[in-house]
Formats: sequence, structure tokens, C-alpha cells
Amino acid sequence: MGGPGGCDPRRVDQLCAIQTVALARLAALEEVVEEGGTITEQDRGIGHQRLDAPALACDLLGVTDAGAAVRLEHAVRATARIPELLDALGAGLLDGYRAAVVSEELADAPGEVYAAVMGVVAPHLGGETAGVLRRRVQRVLGRVAPLGGHRQARQTPGHRRHQRQPRPSPCVGQSGGVGPGGGAVGARCTVQPGRCLIWSTS
Repeated sequence: MGGPGGCDPRRVDQLCAIQTVALARLAALEEVVEEGGTITEQDRGIGHQRLDAPALACDLLGVTDAGAAVRLEHAVRATARIPELLDALGAGLLDGYRAAVVSEELADAPGEVYAAVMGVVAPHLGGETAGVLRRRVQRVLGRVAPLGGHRQARQTPGHRRHQRQPRPSPCVGQSGGVGPGGGAVGARCTVQPGRCLIWSTS
């Protein structure tokens, strides 16, 4: 059954996975001035975020710099540290907003607890609402990292808790399949200047 405008919701979720990886790859590319003044792009690897990435992405996404910064932060975190979110998005089990909610809750957590938390949360990604998922992640974080970033997040509820993230829109020019095994991460993403993020599996 189609969603708004006749779109297949699962396809929309898959496009969100594509966009997430594309944004993370965009953030990983740094401009480097070589000897002689030539400017080249250097891939710093998934997990790196160039300082001007929001300015580069805001027009492509149709959002403000601040909105692009939120999207990029989520994309880099999900692609580098939370592959379970990409798996669920690629399988059409999780939408972009709920993925962003889980990512947001894990933002202040120590890196070593991501796998432990997602090992418990992942089976529920496809069947729970954003609010239920948020509370589940908070409970698991309370058990796994009671003295780490979880406590910090609880002590500053106004910092991120009330900043509802916009549902990511699939600004993708061409798309290939995104399998449930997370194959999207290994495919290539490039940027079509001034318009959309392009996905290619070739």
C-alpha cells in the first residue's frame, strides 16, 4: 500500500538509508590545497565531518544550515557507529524520524556501549513508535552506561530532548537496492551539484 502521494513507505525508508550514507560520505571529504595551489578532495573516512559540511548540504536538502548540521550529525553517527539503523532503514523496517530519535539518544553515550545498546534495541526497531523507542534506548543506556553519557543526557533534558528533528526527506537522484545486510555502506555516493545526492551500486 502506498503512502502519501502514492509513495511506498518501505521505498521511502530505503531512500533515507541512501541519503544517510551519502551525507556521511560528503562529510568525510576534505578539500586540501596541494603545492602549487591545486585544490583536491581527500577522503578522511566515514566518521569524519568537515567543518563546512552543513553549508554544502543545506541547499541539497532544502533546509537551513542548522537543519543540515542536525542531519549530518545523525548521518555520520549512524553510518560510523550504528549500522543497525542503516540495516533497518534499508530493509524498510524503520523510517528516518525514528532512526534519528535512536541516534539522538545515543549521541552522548560512550562509543563502546553502542553495540551493547543496539543488541537489545535492534529487534524492536521495526515495530515500535518513536516515543517507545526513545524510552527503550534510555532504559538500556541506564543499565549499560549508568555513569556515562546517559547520565549527562538525563541531566540536560532541555539541550536535545525538546529539539524534535525533522523527518529526513529522500533527496536522491538515482537509487539502487539497499539490502537488509547493510550493503548500502559499501556502495558509492556522489553529489550532483545544486540538486540531489546520487546513489550508484556500480
